[in-house]
Amino acid sequence: MTITLDKNPIKSLNEAPKEKCCSFPGCNQKFLGKGKVKYCDEHRKPIYHKQLYFDKYKLQKLPDTVNQIIVHNDITMKKILRCQHPECYKTFEIVLRWGSNVYPKFCSQHRSEFQRSMR
Repeated sequence: MTITLDKNPIKSLNEAPKEKCCSFPGCNQKFLGKGKVKYCDEHRKPIYHKQLYFDKYKLQKLPDTVNQIIVHNDITMKKILRCQHPECYKTFEIVLRWGSNVYPKFCSQHRSEFQRSMR
């Protein structure tokens, strides 16, 4: 299923407001909104931006907090590592390649921050 977005920005300005439900967690307030508006007037205030747009405001992570640095020679080889997640004891295999020293610290089930927070 594909969604085609209208390229005419004026169309959304002329659109009639619809009754919508606020998408902020725990707030089910009804409000009138146009276009892609998802949040009520209260939750569109700047104090909520860090909660709403968490990915945009993430602190830049150092490579060693998410990944690990493995210094090796120019020979391509496979290495088996243990997942660094505190509740996981699985092992996973990586390929050490020439020109790269940064490799994942977690297994495929805990690779993203979202997956680590869920388990």
